[in-house]
Amino acid sequence: MTDQPSYLIVDLSTNAMGGYATRLLASYGAEVIKVEPPRYGEPTRAVGPFPGDRPDPNTGALSLFLDVNKKSVPLDIEKPTGRTILDRLLERADVLVETFAPRKADELHLNYSDLEKQFPRLVLTSIAPFGKDGPYRDLEACELVLEAMSGWLFQSGEPDRAPARTRGELTNAMVPGLLAASATLAALAWRIKAARVSWSKYRRWRRCWRPAATTKPPTLIASC
Repeated sequence: MTDQPSYLIVDLSTNAMGGYATRLLASYGAEVIKVEPPRYGEPTRAVGPFPGDRPDPNTGALSLFLDVNKKSVPLDIEKPTGRTILDRLLERADVLVETFAPRKADELHLNYSDLEKQFPRLVLTSIAPFGKDGPYRDLEACELVLEAMSGWLFQSGEPDRAPARTRGELTNAMVPGLLAASATLAALAWRIKAARVSWSKYRRWRRCWRPAATTKPPTLIASC
C-alpha cells in the first residue's frame, strides 16, 4: 500500500462494527478521519476496561484497539458550522462510513440519494442491524439477537443442550466490520473500473455464508 495513493475515509460510525471496518482500512494504508461528537467523543470511548479501573475516554481498551492509525476531529454535525466542515471533508473524501439508523441518516441528509447528488465520486458504506430498507430497518439489535437471526446459534453449543452464544462480539462487530471493509474495497475498485459511484451496504443479520449480490450500476450492494 505504501506505493499507492492513499484514500481518504471519513468515519462517522458510532459503534464497534464501523470502527473495526475503518481500523482495517487504516491498517491497509488509508487515511481515516474519525468524526466524533464534542466533549465526550464517540460512544466506544466509554467502553472499558480502563487502566486502574479509572474511566478515561483516551485510555479505554476498545477505543485504543479500534482507533489505531486514525485521526480524530470533534464536530457537531447537527449544527451549521459542524456540517459545513463535514461537507468540506466529504468534498475531498473517497469513502464515508456510517452506522446511523435509517431515519437518522435521512434526517441528517447522509443517505445515498442525498450524498450522491452533492458528492458524486463518494463511496458510501452503511452498516445497520437489519439494513437500510425492509420491515426491520428501524429496529435495534444486540449480539444474541443477531446470532439467532443469522443462524449462528444453530451451530453452537452441545447437541443435548440449548444453543450457546459465542464469546465476544462476533456478529455485532468483527464479522460486519470485516465484510464492510471488504465491500468498501470492492466499491472503490468498481469506481476505478466503471467511473461510477457505489453504495456498499451490510445487513448484520444475514447468514455469513450467503454470497454477495451486485445490483445494476451505479450501486454496488454487498450483503452477508
